[in-house]
Amino acid sequence: MPQENLPDPSGEPQPVTVASKLLTLLKYASITAAVVGVGGFLILPNLLRSRVCGARHSAQLQWEDRQRQMEAAAEKAQQVQETPTIPHER
Repeated sequence: MPQENLPDPSGEPQPVTVASKLLTLLKYASITAAVVGVGGFLILPNLLRSRVCGARHSAQLQWEDRQRQMEAAAEKAQQVQETPTIPHER
């Protein structure tokens, strides 16, 4: 059977209107927004948790460093108080 005798399944060509272009663009934009939104909901909590944990860890390290400084200062003050003073002879 020759190709000439078969009907065209897609029909006659139709002009593309601005409304159909906007509708197609809106469909693609909504699909893109949905994909980005779902991806954001999956990734964002992990990013926030790591930042919060990092801030907590940093604050804990600062607190521990401050405690060590205070303990060192207290030991130094204790040593100064325990050291006997020798009166100066004139």
